[in-house]
Amino acid sequence: MRFALLDTNILLWVARGGSRLGEEVAHWADGTTLAVPTVVRRELDHLAEGSVPYARIARTLGRRYPTVPCYGEGDSAILDCARRCGAVLVTADRALAQRARESGVDVLTPRDRSHLTRRAGLLRLGPGRGRPGIIIKRTRLVRRPS
Repeated sequence: MRFALLDTNILLWVARGGSRLGEEVAHWADGTTLAVPTVVRRELDHLAEGSVPYARIARTLGRRYPTVPCYGEGDSAILDCARRCGAVLVTADRALAQRARESGVDVLTPRDRSHLTRRAGLLRLGPGRGRPGIIIKRTRLVRRPS
């Protein structure tokens, strides 16, 4: 079973009036099961106890989906969980989306108020750290500019 992991930011986006999440994810990642990592559940519980707008709605929405165990805290734990499960990551966090793509994880992000868009994960071969290398995007090889 392949998962589409939901981040806290995407649940808050839906709670604020974003898209019908299930339909949008099915459009881009058909055959995946929506799931929420344990770290996201803990974060939503913490936000709902505070005064973060829409956090209680997002927490209720997140309870509809199964839980995927992940270890650690924050974005690193979510990213590690997505890599370990071979999951698609659904997030409205631009920094997390970029980190996920750079580590080879496909990402679904909001395109506008009601739609998601898919960004393929990138796989880097070569020296990295600013030195020339090859970036693999899906099945196409692209030489990185020097």
